[in-house]
Amino acid sequence: MDRRVQLALMILAATALPALARAGDTEALAKRAALFTPQGRAQGFRSMDTAYPYHVIKRGGPVAELLRAPRKLDVTYTFAGKQHSLDDL
Repeated sequence: MDRRVQLALMILAATALPALARAGDTEALAKRAALFTPQGRAQGFRSMDTAYPYHVIKRGGPVAELLRAPRKLDVTYTFAGKQHSLDDL
């Protein structure tokens, strides 16, 4: 299993799952846990709205278009002791 998936599952297990189990909603717990299994991941992302509560927030009034200013992002990060750019990513 990919390390990122393992990390995501560990975070999920450490935070959300215990709280859900204490709440006694085992059906919701099972559905949410299944979203992150390798075989359930693709379907899970398509049906996230059925597993987690949500509500639509309508805009409060007129909207304004944001101006665009395309530019190259000068961002670097360190991974495995080496410096990388966003292009490397």
